[in-house]
Amino acid sequence: MYTFFKFVHVAAVIAWLGAGVTFSIMNARVARTRDANNLAFMAEQGEWFGSRFFSTSAVITLLSGIVMVVVSDALSFGDLWITAGFAGIIISIILGSVLIGRATTQLGDTVAAEGFGPGTEAIQRRLATLGTIDLVVLFTVVALMIYKP
Repeated sequence: MYTFFKFVHVAAVIAWLGAGVTFSIMNARVARTRDANNLAFMAEQGEWFGSRFFSTSAVITLLSGIVMVVVSDALSFGDLWITAGFAGIIISIILGSVLIGRATTQLGDTVAAEGFGPGTEAIQRRLATLGTIDLVVLFTVVALMIYKP
């Protein structure tokens, strides 16, 4: 049972992290185009993926991690690397669902109202910064899971 949940856990992390890296690259490319239609499309896709794909991958990662600890005789919630890993996952979920989600919605609304301009550029920069922070958190969690300090 442990091995099955470990597979689910790792697969969900791969999907979550891979999608995050992909979105960061795509957003950087779209930002350089300075094209309102491309920005609107990315904001729409970001909202859809955020509410469905990212959140689902994150919850599956969290739940499968909890189950792995519960069914394992060798793991404990008291292990520092497990506690830090769960904290990182929760931070990323909050960062994505609250801050990145709001900024993505704001970008879509601003592009629809104003097109491309200083307001959209500022929101894009904020999204890029938040996305980078989120990826750093997630890669840190992956490192903790591998090195188990």
